[in-house]
Amino acid sequence: MAMRLIRVWKIVGWYFHGKNGTNKSTSVTTMNKKNVAVKYNGGCGGHLLYYFLLASGKYSAYYKEGGIVKKIKENDCKKIKQQFYLQFNKNKEWLKYETWPDNTDYKDSSQLFFFCGKSRPDYIKICPYIKDYKTWFRTVLYKKTNIFRNENITLSLVKKKYKALLDEKDIFDTRRKNCDYYFEITKFVNNLTERKKLCDFLSIPHTILMEEFISHYNDLHKELKRRTSW
Repeated sequence: MAMRLIRVWKIVGWYFHGKNGTNKSTSVTTMNKKNVAVKYNGGCGGHLLYYFLLASGKYSAYYKEGGIVKKIKENDCKKIKQQFYLQFNKNKEWLKYETWPDNTDYKDSSQLFFFCGKSRPDYIKICPYIKDYKTWFRTVLYKKTNIFRNENITLSLVKKKYKALLDEKDIFDTRRKNCDYYFEITKFVNNLTERKKLCDFLSIPHTILMEEFISHYNDLHKELKRRTSW
């Protein structure tokens, strides 16, 4: 399957011409709000952002394994790194070890939430997005997520999906509504200033582990970087 996807990827290479994304951040007051939540559209780096924020040492995360709730405590770098490198293993398919946090509210003020859909209004919601529709399309194709999740990917399917996207490109927008902070993810991973701005907004430290994760994530995008704004 992996080799077939690579062949399809190369065949459709002529079909698209990626453009660089641009950044647009909107900050609003965080008074009277509670926990921080990542809120995103598939293919826009939501999982990376979640680990990036955990790497600040200021947030905790909860996971369910076999019905058992496990907590990653604030500043538990060993567990955070272990899970990050398991999920983003350069020798594995993108979604093979994708792990979703448990969004049950455990009344923990440091709990970091993760949503690819609806979320509670009292969270501080951070939304990564991709502005360029061609970059987004290439990304979800390459990672087999969003519109390509669980699909048998063929050239005809790719063309069909792309045509449908073109029909709506004038209203294309991967930003989730009603978030407190927006940033263009392809710019974020390539611009240190953008990452520091997010840390400043949340009043969290910018750490060495954060940059370690960014470096590794960028390394996994070498194939995408040739054709997109990644």
